[in-house]
Amino acid sequence: GLHVEQHLEQTVTPQRVTQSQRPFGVAQPQVNRQIKVLGCANALLANVAGDVDDLSQHPLGDKPTAVADHAHRFAIARQQGVRAMAMQWVRNMVAPARLQDTALINPIIDMFERKSAAVFAHQINALLQRRDASEVLQRIHIPCLVMTGEHDSWANVAQHQAMAALVPQHPEVCVIAQAGHMLTMEAPEAVAQAFLKWLA
Repeated sequence: GLHVEQHLEQTVTPQRVTQSQRPFGVAQPQVNRQIKVLGCANALLANVAGDVDDLSQHPLGDKPTAVADHAHRFAIARQQGVRAMAMQWVRNMVAPARLQDTALINPIIDMFERKSAAVFAHQINALLQRRDASEVLQRIHIPCLVMTGEHDSWANVAQHQAMAALVPQHPEVCVIAQAGHMLTMEAPEAVAQAFLKWLA
């Protein structure tokens, strides 16, 4: 997942711009009109829904339903707090068998809670406006490792296989068993072993 570490209590101007005008699909902060992030979060999300190209045309991009899904999660974060949102989001971030593992789940929720709803809004904006990276994958001519969790519902095994197929070397997809999207936290030893095997 994308975790924005910088402070975003700055001012931005929600405005309509085409996808091609946004380098790498990320809206650049504007300072012409001083509008607090929290105050414009709804407008920012509405802007995303109107600005993003048809995501169904991008095989490696988000699904068209992503805008509504993310908007729903943001509404929870704004109304009930980021922790309440994280408690719902985490259900799809780890392997189903680990959902009752508080030693795993609590640190993930705590990680989310350290960020404000405003930061979460910017994260959504960046995620939904990212460009399809198929052409980038086709230009990779160095050794690479494609890794995912067996139960990753955010970017499943099939999506990783599609990405690997675009890389000229056609690297094998390493699937970490009994892990989801948070595989480095769910199965750190298995992930480390996979890296060591690849580097050997």
